[in-house]
Amino acid sequence: MKLKLLKDEKILAEIKPHYMAFYDLYLIWAWTITLAIVFAVAGDQLAALTGNPLTPLTGYMEWMTAPHDNQLIQKVDFFQPILGEMNGITNPVNKYMTDYAGIGLWLTALMLSSIPVSFIRIEFKWGFVMAAVGAGSVLATALAGVEPKYAYYVSIILSLGGMYLVDIYRQSHRFLITNRRIVTEAKLITHSSNELSYDKINNIVLERDLVGTIFGFGTVIPVTASGLGMGADMAAITVGIAGSPSEGTTLAGGLTAGRSIQVPRTRSMYALFGVQNPESVKELISEQMHEYVQAPYLRKMTEQLEGIGKAVGKGPEEKTRAEP
Repeated sequence: MKLKLLKDEKILAEIKPHYMAFYDLYLIWAWTITLAIVFAVAGDQLAALTGNPLTPLTGYMEWMTAPHDNQLIQKVDFFQPILGEMNGITNPVNKYMTDYAGIGLWLTALMLSSIPVSFIRIEFKWGFVMAAVGAGSVLATALAGVEPKYAYYVSIILSLGGMYLVDIYRQSHRFLITNRRIVTEAKLITHSSNELSYDKINNIVLERDLVGTIFGFGTVIPVTASGLGMGADMAAITVGIAGSPSEGTTLAGGLTAGRSIQVPRTRSMYALFGVQNPESVKELISEQMHEYVQAPYLRKMTEQLEGIGKAVGKGPEEKTRAEP
């Protein structure tokens, strides 16, 4: 969508994120590919060493859906057909997980690795995405009627597709710097847009990590008085204690203490995220900020000088003619 310019406004720069700006998302998909390759090569051997981690789960599913294991449910006729259908579903799943322990170990590795990814990204959807890749791959092989080991290859294909979607997401970002404002937007399935006039910006922060230093990109964050562009880092310590004083009773307690620090941080669509030559971008914004602040005073001074010039340039003859 083309930006509608204001009066006397002109675009000074139009920027998109560097091709490596979302490298952390690429790494997530690279990790799922690596796991799939490792288990495709040595999944059975790893499962033989560690055992099938899903055995307790499959056993619990079997116990829950077996009508003869619960006498209370046996007395309720309504539950019998339901449990029979569930048992018909869970039995093949249990057999599948028992016969192919490598698949179970691979799914467990995917789910466990999604936990730190979700915390680092501060987006728990990544846990669901990684779990969905594993579950979807297994389901695809089951529906296709092929050997379960092909789930690894399906996972690799899905992960490559994920990398492609990350690049589409990167290209959906657009940052515009004009002589009046900064416009940042991301348009993919949804459209997010943000505008900042220079008089609202209190500070400009440049962030560049090691990867950004190597590839020449960084993030320029405009910070406003309202707090836009700021986030928080929090550190916490948890101490717990548990014991059984008598007759098997367990007592437990815990205490958590923490502190947070305000730091420049925002979503990619609300900053000039991962731009190339960030120092030049920051300098351009800084120049526009100073010009924007000085502009009202310069206009006022210009008007006053023009008024003085007209008054001085008005000679005696003009004054006489002007008099009635």
